[in-house]
Amino acid sequence: SVSDRFLPSDLAKLYGRSIELWFTWANRKKYNLDDVMIQMSHVAYQMAESATNRITIDRDKLANSIMEARSELGKYFKQKWVSDEKSIAEFIDFLCDSHLIIYSGGTYEFFHRMYQAYFVAYCIKNNLFSREKRKSSRFEYIDEHIRNKEEFWNSIILLIAILDIQLRDEIIDELLNPARDLSGNSWYCLSILMQLLMVPGINFNEEELEQLFIILAKDNNTPKYISRKRQDVCKVLLTCTEDENDIFVN
Repeated sequence: SVSDRFLPSDLAKLYGRSIELWFTWANRKKYNLDDVMIQMSHVAYQMAESATNRITIDRDKLANSIMEARSELGKYFKQKWVSDEKSIAEFIDFLCDSHLIIYSGGTYEFFHRMYQAYFVAYCIKNNLFSREKRKSSRFEYIDEHIRNKEEFWNSIILLIAILDIQLRDEIIDELLNPARDLSGNSWYCLSILMQLLMVPGINFNEEELEQLFIILAKDNNTPKYISRKRQDVCKVLLTCTEDENDIFVN
């Protein structure tokens, strides 16, 4: 189709479309894309939450994670996913053939870290958790990682903000929260905010830009006014174009 001739400008669409193309290319078993997305989102989220398997995972743990996804989530989607060892092994082989995951040095990992981030973001956006594990708010899956300043979650947070406008608002509100201890957390919050600011499709309103400017102007929690340049800086932020914001950040 005509749309396939160009790369999407939306980062989430880019990785989503890339995953779909790899899936289609290697899908000799005729797996359903939605089924693959649900199961791999479950695997990716479990890895992201793990203290020891964030990047790589051994075959037994990978198989158990897939089996758990089929057992816990199948009933919500009225799917009768087969969970025997043979079907799980065939599914893992398919994932490797499709280049969604790779086998190296005795463990498995996602072919690209952004694939893993996309699957985690997809999982949280669609709340793909069993009733027993589901949190009261989807933002709760993110909030803890923001508070702990976990850089591993940066890409995940960016993709979630692109995929879901409600979560985007909650993420920005949390990062701009004036109750935060700016002396200890400002560098992390500011880093994510500036990345969000430069992502096509994520637009800050005037109030959010004003709050961001205040954080940028603070020095040891004492406002440092940039009076003459204030209007110019706000104009740069308002453009939300990558080139101009790159110049500003530099």
